[in-house]
Amino acid sequence: MELKTIKGFVTPNERDKNDRILSLCIDTDDGRYIVDEMEPTANLFDCIRAKVEVEGYVRRPPGFDPSISVRLYKLLL
Repeated sequence: MELKTIKGFVTPNERDKNDRILSLCIDTDDGRYIVDEMEPTANLFDCIRAKVEVEGYVRRPPGFDPSISVRLYKLLL
């Protein structure tokens, strides 16, 4: 795992059968990062479609999108 800072838009990753958002991802210019574990979880759900800067530990499992365990984030204008 590597500590990395990324910038991108918060988007839904997975929804349930009632269209509720179950998980998030960050869409960046370099691709998408699945939001894995988050300390500030609830707040990021309020940032859907917002541009953010996220710091966290990135994992790159073979054959899957990279994931990020969020440590900190801030909204960008």
